This record gives sequence, C-alpha cells and structure tokens, in this order.
Amino acid sequence: MSTVENNETIEYPPFLDNTDFYLPIVEKILDVSRNDFSIKSFKVNAGSSKGDNYLSSIYRVSVEVLNLKINQEINVISIIIKVKSSPYMSNEEVDKFNAFPKENEMYLKLIPEFERLLHNKGIETVFGPKSEYLNVIN
Repeated sequence: MSTVENNETIEYPPFLDNTDFYLPIVEKILDVSRNDFSIKSFKVNAGSSKGDNYLSSIYRVSVEVLNLKINQEINVISIIIKVKSSPYMSNEEVDKFNAFPKENEMYLKLIPEFERLLHNKGIETVFGPKSEYLNVIN
C-alpha cells in the first residue's frame, strides 16, 4: 500500500490499510469495548524520514474514532507503529540483534518502573512515550 506525503510516495505494509488492525489498539487506548466505538477513517504517514531507521520502518497513523456511547463524539488518536524491516538484511538477521524484545522491555517494564520509583519520591516525570499495545506480526 502507499500514500503520498509532501509529493513523496510512502510505501507501507498492507496490514496497516486494514481497519481491523486498529480495533484492539483503539480499544486499549480509550479503555472501551469495541461495541462502544467505530473507526471512521485513518491515515498512514511516515513516522520518520526515509533512511532514519536501520532495522525498522516507523509510521504515524491518525485514527478518527466515533464514540458510540457519548453523543457520537469524535476523537482523533495518533499512533506510532514500528515495523521490523530492513533493506540491508533479512528478518532472521535482524532478529539476531534482539533489538525489538529489548525495546519492548524498556517501554513496558523499565520506564514505568523508573517513573514509579520517582513518583514514590515525590518527583513526577515522564521518560518517554507510553506503549499501549505491542503486536508481533511475522
């Protein structure tokens, strides 16, 4: 699939062009049941400049969500999606670096623990983006 951004075509994996892919993500971010919302639209854009990432591609997706429970309110959610891909090596070679499991551990365990420890000392801080959902697609 592809989209055009700043007169440049952005190629992205076909699963990013499927509304069903975003359902569990929106459900988790908004903390609502799938019966409580519908996805009106979404737009996939580049999440970084071409060539910025050696082992992955990053996309920014804006998802327009219609809240079916609260006055048909519309929310726009911005999601960053990182996809394992490298023009320089195969997925098997990328897996040898173990970079994705390490990154997941950092966002899901270590950063929240650092923030909790500081909170317990009366220091409110946020170290980085919150990881709401991780999905491994092979």
